[in-house]
Amino acid sequence: MTIKIKLTKQRTLSRQYNLDGQRLRVVASDGTNIDAKLFRYRMLPLDPSGSSTIGQFDGVCSPDDLDDIPEDEAGAGDDPAWFR
Repeated sequence: MTIKIKLTKQRTLSRQYNLDGQRLRVVASDGTNIDAKLFRYRMLPLDPSGSSTIGQFDGVCSPDDLDDIPEDEAGAGDDPAWFR
């Protein structure tokens, strides 16, 4: 099975206070045979007690991540607690 994704680079140049800057944005589109749950999130505590948690974006899954990281919620006792 062939897996494909189209990546398009968009660059914006700016100048502010005599400093040159740029913003680089990569847009992924036209995915073929790609799992819909491609992004990796890490479950982190929302408060010091840890009673409330939130999923924070951590990156794009590698092929191994797609096999190893559970979907929708982190595994019980996983540390770090990733899900996709």
